[in-house]
Order: sequence, then C-alpha cells, then structure tokens
Amino acid sequence: MLRKILACLFCTILLIDLTACATTSQQGEGVVISEKKLNHLTLEAGDKTIEAAVVGGKVGMVGGAVIGGLIGLMPGLMSGSAAGLVICSAVGGVVGAGLFGLTGGVLGGTVGYVGDLATQNAPEYEFKVRAFKDSRVITIIQHSGVIPVNSHVLILEKNGELLIKRVR
Repeated sequence: MLRKILACLFCTILLIDLTACATTSQQGEGVVISEKKLNHLTLEAGDKTIEAAVVGGKVGMVGGAVIGGLIGLMPGLMSGSAAGLVICSAVGGVVGAGLFGLTGGVLGGTVGYVGDLATQNAPEYEFKVRAFKDSRVITIIQHSGVIPVNSHVLILEKNGELLIKRVR
C-alpha cells in the first residue's frame, strides 16, 4: 500500500515539475500598430541555447531532488528511525539534484542549440502593440510570420517573455 502511495506521489510531482517551467499565461488582448522586420545582424546568437540550458537545468535539478528524495525515502523508512529517514532523504535529494540537474542542463542546452539552428533563418519581427486593457504600447520582438498592422492579437507571457499570437 505504501509503495502505491509513493508511486502516485512521485508521478504527480514529476508531472507538475515538468510542466511548471513551460506554462504560458494570457496577459490580455491588443492590436498591432506597427511591425518591422529585423536585420539578422541585430540579433544576438546563443540566447535560446542559454535560456534552454537554464530551464533544462532547473527542471532537472528540481525533478532530480524530488526523485532522489523519494528514492532516499525508501531506505529511510526501512531504517525505522526519524534520523535515518531525514538523512537518507536529504542525501538522495542532493545526489538526485546533482545528477538530474547536470543531465537537464545538457539536454536543455542541446534543445536550445537545435532551436537556434532551426530559427536561424526564420525572420524576426519587432511589433508595437497597443493593449486594450490599459492602452499602453508594448514592443515585442519574436520569430514569426508577418502580422499585419491593425490585427487583433493575444498578448501572452511564457518564461518571463512577452509574445503575441494573432486572433483569427
């Protein structure tokens, strides 16, 4: 019975952990008031690689700590003492965070590098968007196709960056 509870807890925490860093939230709606295609010379290479490595490392580290802590929990429960439980869980968490954090950083860096290569030739645009909610003008730079002026857009936020998506 305890194994089933721990397995369910482990799966739930792992799923929450893996989706927590990739959430997109809607910040409002607006209209595009200008768009400009940027020159490739103005772009900084490697931004996505670094961002992906950081996100991958954080997800790996937190996931590894959870997995390691749960694995360390088993011998701690078998020891029958509270001190053994705490020590085994803590050691398992630290080892898991180190191993999975390193793996997450490597995988994240690889994903970012592949993303850099995939978007290297994709056009990047600077959009000025007037938000409906408070009438402020937001400048957003993103890889995308042309979004015509006066188009209705959703203003989204993902990983601390704003982006827009055209409403059809």
